[in-house]
Amino acid sequence: MHHYRAQYLLAFGALGAIVPFQPMLLHDIGVSDRALGLLLATPGIAALISPVVLAYIADKHLSSRKLLIGGFSIGALALGLLFSERSISLVVVLTLLLNLVLTALLPLLDVLTLHALRQNTASSPTPAQFPLIRRWGSIGFIAPSIIFALAAEVLGHPAEAVYLIGGAFALGAAGLAFSLPDLPPEARAANSIPTAIAVRTLSRAPLGALMGGVVTASIGLSMFYLLMPRLLQTLGLSVSSAGLIVTLGVAGEIVLFSLAPRLFADLTLKTVIIIGLGATALRFALLALLPSVATAIITQILHGPMVYIFAVALPLLLTREASPETRNSLLGVASSLYNGFARVIGPPLAGALVTLAPGGELHGLSWGLWGAVIFCLTGVVILGFYFHEDAHSVVGPTAASNKIPPNGQG
Repeated sequence: MHHYRAQYLLAFGALGAIVPFQPMLLHDIGVSDRALGLLLATPGIAALISPVVLAYIADKHLSSRKLLIGGFSIGALALGLLFSERSISLVVVLTLLLNLVLTALLPLLDVLTLHALRQNTASSPTPAQFPLIRRWGSIGFIAPSIIFALAAEVLGHPAEAVYLIGGAFALGAAGLAFSLPDLPPEARAANSIPTAIAVRTLSRAPLGALMGGVVTASIGLSMFYLLMPRLLQTLGLSVSSAGLIVTLGVAGEIVLFSLAPRLFADLTLKTVIIIGLGATALRFALLALLPSVATAIITQILHGPMVYIFAVALPLLLTREASPETRNSLLGVASSLYNGFARVIGPPLAGALVTLAPGGELHGLSWGLWGAVIFCLTGVVILGFYFHEDAHSVVGPTAASNKIPPNGQG
């Protein structure tokens, strides 16, 4: 499975050049916090549309490998152009293009990897080992911040050089995708619409309640990606230093993913998600109450459980519940909801709260963090009362014992 590990490392390396840095880079070229919130909603618009479209194409027309090769090539080009572009309107267009690609490719990579794991014999890797493969994505996400910090310290490169680092990772991901197996479409019937089947499946119990809670919490989570970098910038840190701190939490993900097959073997999916969202709400509350660099660093330990929900637990469940003809579409539609719809709402709301709050910039950022807390806890309440599952973990050795019926029926 070494090709899959390397693919995750390179794919998330491209993403790691954008998420921690872009709010600060946009602010430095004169974008206000309110406008910044609107600009950061463009990835949400992309994530709302592109996972559904590419998943449909992968289920109906083209293999996942071809889409990965083409998509990462486009991502590399967009990142290269962002390096030299200073026009806000063109930066928005390039950011939208980049996110149209990256947010759709990652669910396809998850499906491809889990399909390979499930097709192996009993003596080969199993889905329970997915966290051990996915942790390489976390390693890749950290890499651009480390490379950029070293380059900025030694060579004095401009902040925009981080885009070139991301472009190199995306180009490597496009090249490596040629070594992945082809996964041809399964939806052969002319009247079959994988997207429609996936929507019906996700709207029924128990997956409907799961999506309701996860999407609500995701609005709060998406606010974090504006608030955290801007908080560190307001506290006086440079772009490279703030980027390093933002990515520190990813180190905790690596440890968590490594321990996951044992740590979560006897926990239900519901328990894992509630723990992750509760830890995230606590993190946001501490940052709102005690806004400091020290708090930002210490609370990074609470970052891993939240990422585990979206990077491991949900892909494992949703790919297992998918029928062959919705192999990509079930996760694609779900991703468009919790990565897309939520991100269209969260960053603009965070930017508005920062701008409208009285008492200065730091106080406004605290308002935004409390808003994120409310969304996370609301998601916990929905999951606690309305999402019911009969069984055990989908993340550990007992994954097959989970009793959620196939295709979400029940």
